[in-house]
Amino acid sequence: MLLKRQFDMIVRRYLYSRVPDSSICADLAEAVFTSAARQIRRTNTTHDAWAELLVRLSRRAADRYQRKTAVAQETARELTRRAVADTSGCGTPAQPTCPNPQQSRAVVVGASSQDAPLPGVEASALKLAEQFSHLGVPHTIALTGDEATPQATITALKTAATQATDTLIFYFAGHGTTDHRGDLYLGGTGEVGGLNEGLPYSCINDLIHQSHASRTLVILDACASGSALPDFTDVPEAEQTPSRTPREEYVLAATGPDGWALDRDPANPGSPYTAFTTALLHVLNDRDDGTSPCLDVPTLHKSLARRLTQEALPKPHLFAHNSSPQPFTLTFPCNPTTHHFSSRKPQLDP
Repeated sequence: MLLKRQFDMIVRRYLYSRVPDSSICADLAEAVFTSAARQIRRTNTTHDAWAELLVRLSRRAADRYQRKTAVAQETARELTRRAVADTSGCGTPAQPTCPNPQQSRAVVVGASSQDAPLPGVEASALKLAEQFSHLGVPHTIALTGDEATPQATITALKTAATQATDTLIFYFAGHGTTDHRGDLYLGGTGEVGGLNEGLPYSCINDLIHQSHASRTLVILDACASGSALPDFTDVPEAEQTPSRTPREEYVLAATGPDGWALDRDPANPGSPYTAFTTALLHVLNDRDDGTSPCLDVPTLHKSLARRLTQEALPKPHLFAHNSSPQPFTLTFPCNPTTHHFSSRKPQLDP
C-alpha cells in the first residue's frame, strides 16, 4: 500500500507530465509499478529507497517513450523521402511483408494437466496451428496434452529457432505462474518443495534471442503472462544483452503481470477456445472492425484490446522492439479460407 501511494504521487510528476497520451501513459505506469515491485522483491530494497527507485524507473520509461516517438517520427520522414525517391527511380522503400513460408517457423503449445485441466488450451493450440498455415507459416510444430512438456517445448523451439531466418512465432496457452521474484513460469500450477514446476519463460526468451530470424512474435495466453514483458530496469540499454540478429520482435500477452487468463469466454460460451484466443481468431479472420486486409502486429493488438475490453475481459499487453535498420514490416494476410473457424485438422510438422 505504501509503495502504491508513493507511486501515485511520482507517476503524475514524471510520466503524465511528459507523455501526453493518457492510454499510453497508463500502460507505462503499470509497467513501471510492476518493474518496481519486482525489483524490490528481488533485491529486498528498503522502504527508504522506494521513492528513488520509482523516480528512476519513471524517468527511464518516459525517456524511452520519447526516444521511440522520435525514432518513429524520423522513420516516417525517411519512408516519405524514400517513397518520393522511388517515384524518380532512385530507390525502393521497405514494404510490409507477410511471413516467408519456406523461411518461417512456428511452435504452438497447449499445456493442460489432469490435476488442473484447461480444456480450452488444447483446442486453442490446434486451431492456431491451423491458422498459422494459412498465414504464411506452414512449418508448424504443435504440442498438446502429454506431449506439451517443458523439455519437448524447449526441443521444438530450439529446432524452429535454428531453421527460421524470416519469421519465428511461439504461442503458448496454459497455466502461468510467477515466483517470489516475479519471474514467469509456463505450464506449472505453482511451487512444489520451494521450486516452481513450470518452464521458466527466461528459457523461451533466450532461445528466441539466439535465433537467426529477422522477425519474432511470442503470444502468451496464460495467467500473469504480462510478466514476460521486459522491465524498465536500472541497466542501461547499451549494457543489455543484444539479440544475435538485428530484428523486429514482439511479445503479445493475454493479461498484465498480475492478471488472469480465462479458459472460456463468458460472452461466447459456445467457443471451444480460450477467451483470449477466441478474440485472436476473430481478429485474424473476420477483419470486420475496420482493419485492413494486411494486419500488422500493433494493429492486431489494438483490435484485440478493443474487442476484449468491450466484453469486460482482461486487456492484452504488447511489447514491440525493433533493432533492425528497417521499419516494422511483419504483417498477416486476410484469410478468407478459414472464415467461421473451420474444424479441419491442421497439417503439422512431425
